[in-house]
Amino acid sequence: MELPKGFHREVIEAKESNTVDFTEASLKKRVEISPLKPGGSNFKTHTLIEKSSSQLRYRPSIGGALFSLVFLSVGLGLVIYNLFWESGLQNSPSLFNFFGFAIGLIFCLAGGFFVFYLFMPRIFDKQLGYYLSLIHI
Repeated sequence: MELPKGFHREVIEAKESNTVDFTEASLKKRVEISPLKPGGSNFKTHTLIEKSSSQLRYRPSIGGALFSLVFLSVGLGLVIYNLFWESGLQNSPSLFNFFGFAIGLIFCLAGGFFVFYLFMPRIFDKQLGYYLSLIHI
């Protein structure tokens, strides 16, 4: 028998099949679990909090906050050490002070970016129908 125009044998067979297997092994075969965007951290950086029945918010996790604050504090420590302590012991700053200050400044800027990006508010509000974020990167 000829199929009506627009129908395919696979679609008809899929609709006729009433048995659906929801076991874990079957789902693993059918569902892709790789990230859409490769890269990023390999630890939990945010936690999803339900503020109300219609509002969800992302908050930084403890691991993410510690990671970003370590970068910021190491950078600030290097900057302060090379700017005040080491140059105070010598009469004039040396090339070593300049490199230590530059590395500390890089760590400080990276840590500041991590802290800013991590603590940036992200709110999903279903009742008002919006997603609020400070900036979109």
